[in-house]
Amino acid sequence: MKKRTREQSKGTNGGLLSHRWILAMLATTLAAAAGVLLFAVFGPGLTGGDGGSGLRRAAIVDQLSLSSPNPGFIQEATDLLESNNYEVDYFPGEKVTVDYYRKLPKGDYDLLLLRVHSTADVSRGEEDVTSVSLFTGQAYSRAQYYEEQLKGRVGFAQYTEESPKLFGITSEFVRESMEGEFDDTLVLMMGCQGFINAQGAEAFEEKGARAFIGWDGLVSAQHTDEATSLLLRHLVEEDMPPAEAIAQTMASIGPDPDYGSRLIGRP
Repeated sequence: MKKRTREQSKGTNGGLLSHRWILAMLATTLAAAAGVLLFAVFGPGLTGGDGGSGLRRAAIVDQLSLSSPNPGFIQEATDLLESNNYEVDYFPGEKVTVDYYRKLPKGDYDLLLLRVHSTADVSRGEEDVTSVSLFTGQAYSRAQYYEEQLKGRVGFAQYTEESPKLFGITSEFVRESMEGEFDDTLVLMMGCQGFINAQGAEAFEEKGARAFIGWDGLVSAQHTDEATSLLLRHLVEEDMPPAEAIAQTMASIGPDPDYGSRLIGRP
């Protein structure tokens, strides 16, 4: 059998983007790396999650700014959040590193917006693994994070064959390498193929996230930006429960016109 050492897929970009994820060939096994499954709580909306202080915290993690920048979306999301009593932290792609992800739970965010590339199919030699993996903006080095590469928590990712290698993280990293706990955080994942299996949901749930919403397949940057803008309005301004916000967004926006993927959630 011919050995396969890379994965190609079309993903989160304005057009047809080919990107790949390859776990470093350091370990003999991939330590149960799993996807960031997108799940939603069918309970109350966001109002009241601030413990009575009147001010909540949100982060916009914009790894896509490196390849598909959309300052208009960022400004719209920031304005919406700030007008609804959120303090907003913005992190452009160059700030999104392995160690940034590592400390993410310590940010004490009520709402986390992940505008990041992701991919679901990982190839290691002759072994294919289904695992949603999140890109960083950090250049890859085989020697860095050596132990975590051995354990399948960290690997490298590329948008195309010719593009530079970047570090990326798996859900095993979320479970084992992230420091601290999320505090009932609502996570909006804007990248591709998030609804791939249950292991990622379990990882984020173990870390304290109350909900994780996103796509069941490939999605363009244009479509995910448009859908997320409306989803945020339903969640934040209209205080809809996640399930209702998802349903209303899909009724208005519809599936991705190129890939047919849908914004979904599950309890």
